[in-house]
Amino acid sequence: MNAYDNAEALLRTLAAPRRNQFFYGKRMDVQHFCMEQDYGRVKQSLINRLTLGKGVLCGLKVSIDEGGLSVDPGVAIDGLGREIVVPVRSAIDPAKADSSCCGGSVEVPAKGTSLYTLWACYRECSADYQPVLVADCNTREQCAPGTTVETFCFKITRGLAPLQIDPTWCSQAENQERA
Repeated sequence: MNAYDNAEALLRTLAAPRRNQFFYGKRMDVQHFCMEQDYGRVKQSLINRLTLGKGVLCGLKVSIDEGGLSVDPGVAIDGLGREIVVPVRSAIDPAKADSSCCGGSVEVPAKGTSLYTLWACYRECSADYQPVLVADCNTREQCAPGTTVETFCFKITRGLAPLQIDPTWCSQAENQERA
């Protein structure tokens, strides 16, 4: 299970934020440090999602380059409010699309297809593996990642993108305000 799975579930719902209450002598463990990071990430994603919305913030110009696609550096917000940072110009070969990107299969556009959608997706990668000096009772790993890199990947699908709607809790909150 990915450590971010719980935070992603929080991003899909509307819930009161929870944060650490520090006091002198408080024992800090992995759960408390994760709570501290999740608090900041969830709040930032909520602000991004509700004020900026999903889509491209800047850059990410797409051009056809030597039979493939090129995407310029830029920043976008995904539907959960996470920032997608593309720091370098990226070349995409539609015939060799990455099927692991965006958590789903990739439909490679057939030749002659005139309309398709390029998706910029948020992706996390583990990095900086280090020895585990003290392991949990159920863990026998020798090494663990010391860093999570928030990166990106691209996905290509045929046709127009389906309409991206807001979470159901947005319309429920609006209806409660009107009542």
